[in-house]
Amino acid sequence: MIPLEDIAYLKEGSALQQRAYRVLVRHKILSLLEGFTPVLAGTIPIGVALENSDLDVLCCWKSSKDFTECLEKYFGAYPGFRLRQVFKKGRETVIADFMADGVSVEIFGQQIPVVEQEAYIHRIAEEYLLKEKGEGFRNAVLKLKKEGLKTEPAFGVLLEMESDPYDTLLEYGKKIRNIEQEK
Repeated sequence: MIPLEDIAYLKEGSALQQRAYRVLVRHKILSLLEGFTPVLAGTIPIGVALENSDLDVLCCWKSSKDFTECLEKYFGAYPGFRLRQVFKKGRETVIADFMADGVSVEIFGQQIPVVEQEAYIHRIAEEYLLKEKGEGFRNAVLKLKKEGLKTEPAFGVLLEMESDPYDTLLEYGKKIRNIEQEK
C-alpha cells in the first residue's frame, strides 16, 4: 500500500505526482493542516489522475469553526478560494477549493477520523484493485476517464459491477481496511 501520511513517494512518481508533491511542499498545505490529520486521497496518489485532476486532501476536525478559520487564514487569499459548509450523507462537511500554482486543490473535512471517510476508503479499494489487476487495468481506467467517466464509475464498468460503484467500492474498501488493520 502507498504510505498515507508520507508523500515522499510522489517525488519519484509520474509527472502529475511530482507536480502534486511540489505544490503540497511549496505551499506547506499538509503542514499547515497538521492539527487536522491531513491525508492526500483521490486519483493522484494511485496513478489514475488526468492532467486537470485536483489534489484532494482529507481532514478530520473537532470544531468546524476552528477548521474553517484555519482554511481562511492560510488559504483564503489563494486564487479561486471558496469555502462551503454542507451536509454529505448527514454529516457536517467543510470543503475549501482554491488554486495553487495552477493546480486545483480541494480540502475536505469532517468530524470523523480520516480513515472512516468515504474518499479514504475508496482510495484503499482502488489502490488495491489497481495493484491486483495490473497496468492494463490502470490504462483502461485512464481511457474511460479521458472519455468522461469519473473514477468510481470507470472501475464499475471495467469490473462489471451490477450495483452502484461508489457503494460497492466503499464496502470492498472497508473489507481491505479491516484486513490491513488486523495485520
